[in-house]
Amino acid sequence: MMTRLAEERIRIKLGDTVVELVPTLRAALCLARRYGTYGALIDKLAEGSTTAFADAIEAGAGIAGAGDLIHAQADSDGYFAVIARLAPPLIDFVISLAGPMSDDKGDDRTTGEPITFAEHHEQLFEFATGWLRWTPAEAWAATPAEIKTAKRGHEAMLRWLYGGEEAQTQKTKGKGAISDRIRGFFARQPA
Repeated sequence: MMTRLAEERIRIKLGDTVVELVPTLRAALCLARRYGTYGALIDKLAEGSTTAFADAIEAGAGIAGAGDLIHAQADSDGYFAVIARLAPPLIDFVISLAGPMSDDKGDDRTTGEPITFAEHHEQLFEFATGWLRWTPAEAWAATPAEIKTAKRGHEAMLRWLYGGEEAQTQKTKGKGAISDRIRGFFARQPA
């Protein structure tokens, strides 16, 4: 399964303004802490809570005063028209905050103890700033899918360099020691 990365931005229109929502780690953690679960936030959005709409827009677009924009739009177009237009993309935005929920093979089974979305996003921040050595600003600006994809790439590199199940099989087939593989990698000529 290929993870979508750059396509995750969602655009909505508030009055004459096009607002781009980006499912960043900062937005994800902020909303997870505020609503407890994404299910609770999605329920509020489906019910037409303008507070939930404003919270999602402010977190995803990094703008203040989204509630005022929503109320102004509702005054001109009608409350139900605005709710009907904004609820679906905002729900899609909230779903994208979770990031991919399955592995590369499409396996979405979990192992281990269940954790909250806030804990999940805190772990992603730890991966980004610890394992991947991103700055906090880079981690907060990344989407959960980007962090998970980068983490998988980092793990693959570590398996290749230091061995793992796949690397051990290659070693026993006479592929050479790690230093030989590294030397071979850097000695390759560009195509």
